[in-house]
Amino acid sequence: MSHDRTLLDDERLLGALDVVLETGALQRESLDEDVVVEYKSRGELVTEVDSRSQERIVAHLRREFPTHGVLAEEGATADDRRRCRWIVDPLDGTTNYYHGFPTFSISVALEVDGTLELGIVYDVPGDDVYTGIRGSGAFRERTPITVSEESALERSLVGTGFDVDTTPSVETLAAIVETTQGVRRTGSAALDLIHVATGRTEGFYQGGLSPWDVAAGAVIVREAGGRITDYGGTGGLAGLESGDIVASNGLVHDALRNRVR
Repeated sequence: MSHDRTLLDDERLLGALDVVLETGALQRESLDEDVVVEYKSRGELVTEVDSRSQERIVAHLRREFPTHGVLAEEGATADDRRRCRWIVDPLDGTTNYYHGFPTFSISVALEVDGTLELGIVYDVPGDDVYTGIRGSGAFRERTPITVSEESALERSLVGTGFDVDTTPSVETLAAIVETTQGVRRTGSAALDLIHVATGRTEGFYQGGLSPWDVAAGAVIVREAGGRITDYGGTGGLAGLESGDIVASNGLVHDALRNRVR
């Protein structure tokens, strides 16, 4: 796909977009290769593709924005917190990637003075770019995206995720299944948030996430008219840092959050 950049006039977004697209192309090219994998735990993998992708993205951001900090998943530099900080997940959905399952993404966000300013989520297999800039809306390529207008949880489709090394709350999952039209697990939290932002699903919840999993998607959900908080209802970066996330179209948010809690 030829990605039209004419409507993307934010220099910070443009400064990150090219390397995101280039890295995604390399990930697609590497899909048919033998992938070297290491196990952080039984359910958490890291491949050489994760590492190469992160090296490429972080080196580009440091070159383009030398005064900015970076927080990235592999070898996270949590102490690199400056006024402006990029939050990077170079390959969200590593297990899917390793198995050749075509659901994975690149997630890049920019935080300024503790506020998430912009986000890019690249659906690599679909070759779709989703962006959001604070106060400017959310887009798939050049097309604005908005959340669903469904207001009843029982008519809602909800996404979730869980770590296979952590026993998920069966009671919570059962409660969500019983009170919605269905539950989906994609294996990429960034893309789960995109599904909320585009109205494909009404909500998403997951515990134990990290800022790089959700920062970019959170901007896009917010700019598409949705809401994202932690399980207790705290929004903003503070809510995301708790790791326990509920995102929605806003209309079913409290009902979903109460079920999750």
